[in-house]
Amino acid sequence: MGRAKRPTPPGPPHHEGRSRNGENIDAGESRAEEDKDPILDGKVLDDWEDFLPADQFRELIDAQVQGARECLQSLKIAVENGALDEVGELAHVMKSTSGSLGMSQVQAVAADLEAACGEGHGAIAFEMAPNIDDAMTKAINALDKRYGVQ
Repeated sequence: MGRAKRPTPPGPPHHEGRSRNGENIDAGESRAEEDKDPILDGKVLDDWEDFLPADQFRELIDAQVQGARECLQSLKIAVENGALDEVGELAHVMKSTSGSLGMSQVQAVAADLEAACGEGHGAIAFEMAPNIDDAMTKAINALDKRYGVQ
């Protein structure tokens, strides 16, 4: 008898069953209604929920939401201070962390903001920054609806 193989942790949002554009191309249906909604990638959330024990999954969700809120606050301060490099770094952090949790819309907005910063388009970047706040609010509300996030 062989040892039971531990499941592989969920990967980034570009995973099997997704097109390069992130569209759900699975023949089967996900448990999550959010798969139809670009705010959250329900498949990523389902994968994490299947991989982790319930208490650890809840800790992950709560910690990521708290971290996202803190990063968003830092981003607002960086924008107020006109710190383009810092805005770009924070956008990168938000892109990575939101993507790993399936916050698709936040990830997309953060990627656009990071690109604008990287290309030195400060005026555009500072104008785009509030879009992350809107996307984050929608994502947290969607997580709250699904998991009771505070």
